Amino acid sequence: MKNKLWIPIIALLLLTSVDGYGQRWKLRRYELDMYVAATSFHGDIGKANENLANMFNGVRPSFGVMPRF
Repeated sequence: MKNKLWIPIIALLLLTSVDGYGQRWKLRRYELDMYVAATSFHGDIGKANENLANMFNGVRPSFGVMPRF
């Protein structure tokens, strides 16, 4: 019987926390997005006729921060 009681309690906690965040977001609209990615360019320049020669030497990391107000 106790195991069946946990499911509604966890669902209630999850749903109320999401709703509480939505109300606070309307008052304070600050966001900060951060990302890490990889970019690559394999154009006509380079060793295109050799297999795996341009595989990883054309990949560069990309980092970014994007604030929103």
